[in-house]
Amino acid sequence: MAGALEQYANDSGLQIIYDATVTDNARTQGVKGHYVPELALQILLACTGVNYEFTSEHTVALRRMSEIEPVFFDEEGRLMP
Repeated sequence: MAGALEQYANDSGLQIIYDATVTDNARTQGVKGHYVPELALQILLACTGVNYEFTSEHTVALRRMSEIEPVFFDEEGRLMP
């Protein structure tokens, strides 16, 4: 996966930051075709257990989905604190 992320960074011009353990045992199907950078990243990370967050216009941080806090909504669809 590290190789695919490096290629994505080169192709998109984005800086990708992550701890090496984030991609341990993660496998990607890659990206075939031409997409805007964010959609390509979504495809690249699909079903890998890795999520992303833009920390600036040109920087993306990766982390394991288990590190992301769950979000809960009430019965009326409002975000709960």
